[in-house]
Amino acid sequence: MWDAVIYRGAFALSFVPGLIGMMGMLRPEATLKMVQFPVPVDPPTKKLALSLIRLHGARNIVISYLFINNAMTGDKKLMGMGLIGTLFMLATDGFVSKSLIGGNEWMHWGHIPVYVALIGGLLYSDSSFQSHQGALSPTVELLLFWMVYALDFIFSHDNQRLAKETRKLIEAEELF
Repeated sequence: MWDAVIYRGAFALSFVPGLIGMMGMLRPEATLKMVQFPVPVDPPTKKLALSLIRLHGARNIVISYLFINNAMTGDKKLMGMGLIGTLFMLATDGFVSKSLIGGNEWMHWGHIPVYVALIGGLLYSDSSFQSHQGALSPTVELLLFWMVYALDFIFSHDNQRLAKETRKLIEAEELF
C-alpha cells in the first residue's frame, strides 16, 4: 500500500517544477517577486533578469517533463533516481537565493526532506524489503550520507557566521 502512495506522491510532485516554470515563462516579474528577488529598475538590467527567469522557467518545464516521462514507465527505481536531481536543484536554488538576497534559502531547502523521503520510498520499494531483510540499499545509504553531510555544512557555516556577527556587535557595544 505504501508503495502506491509514495509512487503517486512522487508523480504529483513531478508536476511542481513545470508549474513554476510556466509561471516563470509567462509572468517572469511575478516569479521574481514570489521568490523575493529584487526586480531591477534599470531597463537593460531588468531585461536581463527577466530573460534569465524565462530560461529558468524553461529548465523547470523540461525537468518536469522528464520526471513525468520517468513516472509513466512505472519503474519506481528509475523515477527515484531521476528525482535525485531535484535535490541538487533545490540545494543550488537555495544557495543562489542566500547569496543574492541574503536569505530565503529555506523556501527551497525546506522541500528537500519531502523529496528525500519519496526518493527513499521509490528506491527501497516493497520488493526490496524482502530481498534486503531490513538493510538500506547502497543508493539510499549514499543519499542519506550526503544529505546529513550537506545539512551539517550548512548549519556549521551559518553558526560560524552568526558567531562572528555577534562578536562584532559585542565589541562595538551595540548588543548589551
